[in-house]
Amino acid sequence: MQLFLDPLVLGVWYRGLPIKNNLPNNEAIIGLMGVSLEGGLDIGYSYDITVSKLGLRNSGGAHEVSVTYSFHLGDPKNRNQRARNIPCFRY
Repeated sequence: MQLFLDPLVLGVWYRGLPIKNNLPNNEAIIGLMGVSLEGGLDIGYSYDITVSKLGLRNSGGAHEVSVTYSFHLGDPKNRNQRARNIPCFRY
């Protein structure tokens, strides 16, 4: 789940299988926050909280910082020259 409050983004993700099928299913809960700056620069921070048998005490979780720059080429007002970006999560 991600919530965009331009220029801020907040998110919470769950990595794992919610239903047990005789498989280890709990991996992590991830908290995310980021900001979109002018000119195509995005800066984000996330923290993975380990919920598997490995345990938070043994792993300490994981920190991640991301910096993304999107090149915007062409004229966004001209239909034939609009910048083409692949849609995906921003952080």
